[in-house]
Amino acid sequence: MSKGTLKQTEFFESLVNNALDFLATSAQQIEKSPKQSLINLAFAIELFLKARLLAEHWSLIVDKPEKANIQVFLKGNARTISNEKTKQRLENIAGEKILKHEDDIFTIIANHRNKLIHFYNDDYAKGAEKAIEQTVIEQLSAWNCLYRLISERWKEHFIKFKSQFDEVDKLINENRHYLKGKFYALEPAIKKLEKDGIEIRTCNVCNFASVRIDEIEKPLFSKKCLICNPEQSILYEQNILRVECIECNEIIEIEDLGEGTCECGHQTSIDELIDTYGPYEDPKEESEIIYCNECAEPIAIPFRDGHLCLSCLMESDYEGTCGWCNERFSGFDADQSYFLGCPLCDGMKGWDTN
Repeated sequence: MSKGTLKQTEFFESLVNNALDFLATSAQQIEKSPKQSLINLAFAIELFLKARLLAEHWSLIVDKPEKANIQVFLKGNARTISNEKTKQRLENIAGEKILKHEDDIFTIIANHRNKLIHFYNDDYAKGAEKAIEQTVIEQLSAWNCLYRLISERWKEHFIKFKSQFDEVDKLINENRHYLKGKFYALEPAIKKLEKDGIEIRTCNVCNFASVRIDEIEKPLFSKKCLICNPEQSILYEQNILRVECIECNEIIEIEDLGEGTCECGHQTSIDELIDTYGPYEDPKEESEIIYCNECAEPIAIPFRDGHLCLSCLMESDYEGTCGWCNERFSGFDADQSYFLGCPLCDGMKGWDTN
């Protein structure tokens, strides 16, 4: 291992440790200052994303990698990229796409952080009950997504920090008790929903029996937590698939990426879902399976009056064809696509730039 590589590894570890420190501080500041807690949470998220990008190559987190200087970087004087550019490079260079519901939560927290920095809010500065509850919801929602990233999809890069992640996980989950009052207030309404035949499940974010499951059209269902609810700044609502296991006929629940595991051990895949729910494809005809505008994956199948993406599970009732590259997308407004392009191309503007 070269000296430069060793220093890059040390910088990666420093970045992760700094992110962990921001997370731990965020968890511990909930009651005293929801404002500082949320600010620290937003910084932690950005540092973890940059750390994953840094694992590819140190120059990728520099604003202009073509002018990156290793000595300037190691001294901490390099100008690093914005959070949006970090996500773009993760997808375009590292092949690591942040899923839509993850990006939605991370973006909400970043925007909330910016508001708290620029505009004084007495509730968040002094720790009003409503501000504490909302900060806990945002913290739990963000950690639920972040923990899945660093402990599963990015495990090979962050495995060394597992014990620290477990410590932070414990700190953050201890804050769930701040939501007890909200749950007790909603409990009668939740019990009435159950009595009326609505399926209620335990939320994997707040850990209360507060998630309602509604059938859209088999195999598509929606789940929405009534604690982490749409009246607040986090809309913790997701589409899920419930499919029959091809090995034992039990039901498998899938949240995204076409991945689900049955109790018998069988694991689903995108190809299996397309075979089961996709249309019959005549190789002589244009495919009815098109690209998804949300995740840019070519696996949006005909569903109801539109399309359903089998990766991100976004449903759309309209489609559009890019005026430049002629690719079809579900949920795509093609009005200016000839000039601006689509998720797969930069349109005429990109051609002229090149």
